[in-house]
Formats: sequence, C-alpha cells, structure tokens
Amino acid sequence: MGKKRHKLAPKWQYIGLGVLALATAGAVGTAVLVPEAAPAAPSSVASAYENHAGATLTARPQLPNVFFFGDSYTAGSSMDGGTHYADLVAAKNNWNAINLAEGGSGYVVKGPKGHTIMDKFPEIGDVKPSMIVLAGGFNDKYDELDAAARAAIGKLKADYPDVPMVILSNFTPGTPNMVQENKRDTMVKIAAEYGATFIDVTAVFKNHPGMIGADKLHPTAEGHQFIANFLAPLLPAPKPVAAS
Repeated sequence: MGKKRHKLAPKWQYIGLGVLALATAGAVGTAVLVPEAAPAAPSSVASAYENHAGATLTARPQLPNVFFFGDSYTAGSSMDGGTHYADLVAAKNNWNAINLAEGGSGYVVKGPKGHTIMDKFPEIGDVKPSMIVLAGGFNDKYDELDAAARAAIGKLKADYPDVPMVILSNFTPGTPNMVQENKRDTMVKIAAEYGATFIDVTAVFKNHPGMIGADKLHPTAEGHQFIANFLAPLLPAPKPVAAS
C-alpha cells in the first residue's frame, strides 16, 4: 500500500491556504485556475496564498478518528479565524478530527505545497480511520475530474474497504454555475459506484451570502458553523473503535 509509517502526532496543526478563483469561458470543461484579483500579479503561485495558522486538536485514541481531505473550504482560510467545520462536527459528535486538507488543491490540481487530495493519503500512516470525508473539485477542470477522483476514491476503498467514506460535492461561495453543477453530478456517480455516502454542498451558501468573507470566496467562522450544522444530521456513523 506504500503508506508512510509513523504514529499520530500529539497535535494536528490546521493550515489554511488562501484563494483560487475559478474562471470559466462559458462552457463545460473550459474552467481554468487564476489567482485572486488582489494582490495583483503574484510572483509565484504560492504567493497568491496566505498561510493561516488554525486550531489544533489533541489526538484521543479512544475516539473515532475521522479524516478530512479537501481544499481551502476544509483546510480553512484567513476568512475564518481558525474556526473550521471539521472541528465543529467532530466536537458535536465526540470524534477526533484529523484535517489533512490543503488549500488550493483538488483531485487533479496540486496545492501550493505540491499535493493533490490523493497525495495526502500517505499521511494517514498507521492511524486507523473510523471514517474518511473528502471534499473537493472546485479547483479542478471538469474534463479531468472524473478520472482523478476515481483514482483517489478507488485507492481509499481498496486500502480501507470496511471504513465508511463520505464524499462532499464541490463547495461554491454562492450560486453554482453549470461547470460546478456538472462536477457535482460527476461526484454523485462516483460515490454511488464505490458505495460512499454523498452529500451535496454545492449550493449550501446560495441564499446565505453573509456567510462568505471579504474575499468573496471563503466562509467566515459563521460560515463554517453553518456548514457544520448542515452536515451534522447527514453524516453517517463512523466505524466503532475497537476496544483496547
């Protein structure tokens, strides 16, 4: 399986990486990635992002370990002040959230740290997941998403066949366009094929613009609380922790 062999660190640092805006040319499959309008003309891709130190969680082995993968909606951004929906859902349900999301990444696109969603899987290491939650696709080109998402989800299913898997659709900051809706439909089909729970969050902020920060893209702390409240009743139960 080629997993990195290490033990779970006492604490997990959540790193929120900032903004990628998705531009489209008006047709499915023509989406491209561009840096946020401000600051203008960054000298590198990484400089279009802002490192944002978030909250830490102490690993508690007796609780279910729920892993979260995704982009900056999951990793966090400078808009949320360190409040992330993964932490909130885990606290509500008495889980241990392990957030391995990377801002700017996707199933296809690498974030500024050089990782796709699947590239982060080895960081699971020797920790036994009780559930795995994946949220991504916003930063990816539509015509490349299907193959990359299938590869990632197929690998997880092969490595952890008895672990519940949840696939969230691509988050969007408002009303999703046709490209984003088609990405959602792609993920619906893949989730069904692999027996994963699918939750549609594409338009979760459609009628709640006040939950998005000043960058017009990422949720505020209130926005993350809104996501957590939305997800809490829809998420399945993790695999029970084996008695030690």
